[in-house]
Amino acid sequence: MNIQHCLHRLENSAATLTFLEAEGAESTQSYAGLYRSALLLLGGLQRAGVRPGRHVLLRLRGVRAHVTALWACWLGNIVPVSVPGANPSDSFSALLKARHDHPAVLTDRPEAAQDPDALFYPSLMGGEEGSVQPMRDQDPALLQYTSGTTSLPRCAVLTGANLYEGALASSVIVRPGVRERYLNWLPLSHIFGLVGNHLVPLYNGFDQYLMDTGRFVSEPVLWMQKSSAFRATVSGSSLFGLDLAARSADRLDPENTDLSSMYVCFCGGEDLKPAVLENFENRLAPFGWKPGVLRPAYGLSEATMGVCYNPPGAPMRIHRIHPASVGIGQKLRFVDSEDGQRLTRVALGVLDDCNDVEVRGLAGDALPEEHLGIIHIKGTNVMAGYWRPEEGAPPNPDAQGWLDTGDLGYFKDGWLTVFSRYKDVVCYHGANYVRTDLEQTAREAVGRGTFAIVEAGGTLMLFADSVDLADLCRAGNAVSEAWGVPVSKGVLLPGLPRTAKGGVDRLALSVQWEQGAFAEDVHTLYREGEATLPGPYGAMAALWSRLLALPHRAISMDSHFVALGGDSLVLIDLACAIEEQWGIFVETDELAAAATLREMAELIGARRKDKASGPAGA
Repeated sequence: MNIQHCLHRLENSAATLTFLEAEGAESTQSYAGLYRSALLLLGGLQRAGVRPGRHVLLRLRGVRAHVTALWACWLGNIVPVSVPGANPSDSFSALLKARHDHPAVLTDRPEAAQDPDALFYPSLMGGEEGSVQPMRDQDPALLQYTSGTTSLPRCAVLTGANLYEGALASSVIVRPGVRERYLNWLPLSHIFGLVGNHLVPLYNGFDQYLMDTGRFVSEPVLWMQKSSAFRATVSGSSLFGLDLAARSADRLDPENTDLSSMYVCFCGGEDLKPAVLENFENRLAPFGWKPGVLRPAYGLSEATMGVCYNPPGAPMRIHRIHPASVGIGQKLRFVDSEDGQRLTRVALGVLDDCNDVEVRGLAGDALPEEHLGIIHIKGTNVMAGYWRPEEGAPPNPDAQGWLDTGDLGYFKDGWLTVFSRYKDVVCYHGANYVRTDLEQTAREAVGRGTFAIVEAGGTLMLFADSVDLADLCRAGNAVSEAWGVPVSKGVLLPGLPRTAKGGVDRLALSVQWEQGAFAEDVHTLYREGEATLPGPYGAMAALWSRLLALPHRAISMDSHFVALGGDSLVLIDLACAIEEQWGIFVETDELAAAATLREMAELIGARRKDKASGPAGA
């Protein structure tokens, strides 16, 4: 069975999908109606020469357009390529085209339609329906890019059977005899949004509500308002989304907001913080949100989303670990909450039925419960492999089908817990970075010293030895500007801890940081800027200074927002501040693209000029 079989079952279904687009337009379509729309799009693709097996890059802003395109590809056995972000940079687009042998590009953006490889979505919808092309279970049905950076991330090849199994496995939370109602704001280019919140209700024939992610980010209160109006029973969120929604809860109207229908809201991520989960539930409790609705879970693109989940009705399990016991292959020591020396982790739950998991030591040996090791997964939901993996990279999955996830974790009482990342890939706000690439950039910037990038305290820290503070600042700024990742804090040490094999022991640095070992040694990394900045640049610098908690002297015309410590949360605050000060709405992805002070100030200046010369000012 594969994903195409799910679509065929819905050819005459009256169940509905409701779409909330970026500009606020809302529309509803039955599954049967969407099936017909997908056939019309398939006809347009086939007339344009897109044949079975060809790759199609999806550069679609519209939520409805994105879903229709996926269905059309699956019905025509065409391979959609899920690209992080609907508007990738020109350089990133060029890399994608080269990797996929100049695929077709499907877009609904008029400016992107100038691409010679582009097919303009609206113009493909006016002809005859296309012909369905059979899909075999082993055929590629989605090339899912992991959340990317300025370098080209890895791309998981997910088969039609993988997508079917992912939807089937995640349907385990569906209550017998209940027609669940799914509401989603997560991007459909992310495996959590696609499988967990679109394919699961599709597989079961349930009504679903799909929100534009940018719309949620600009108005997080909409998640709760639409959940109430739609009477949603299932949803999902990242930790970032929970925090954002909790901060907007005071904008909800108690008289018109009822969240009591919500049954399960999955929250994913390796670094779930109990305080954020508890704060969210406390802030939403006055509106009917029940304790225990939030369900921690763990998954990844390579496993078609799901690995394990916290079963509905089961209490959340919080583990407290003595830091001295942390070591790969070692048995962890669990302590009482009264013990001051502890690390806190949230247990993520029981395994999905379709997979097996082993926790292994560095030698590849399976470890018993309560021992820390590297998580390996095997199952029908695990990808076929990576699309054109790096030369010399080990096969993943291996010959026996086991996938090395690169995550450290352990079993306790049958539940899996993720402790941290182990391999060279680090994750920050949903984007993956190759750790060694970042560290090499730091070293090249100063020409000496040893550097280590460590996830610590919810951010990325730069540790170094054999350099001075000026070198540390130069290295941190180089990493931020080259990779677009905020490395705004750093620590100088006389020597970095080493593993038995002589490498830098980043796990030891992370654990020590979590215990407060370097609190007195942290340096803010920035370049000295001009004392004053002229006109609109000074006004923008004032906003940066307030939101980033930095002095004006730390901000120059060429300062990079991310390099100074700005992340996606602060970017949202900045968009709100701009709207409050100048009455101009700017999307966060536009601000991220214009990341220097000069570029951002000029973007706002152009918008102010357009506003003044518009119809009202003409």
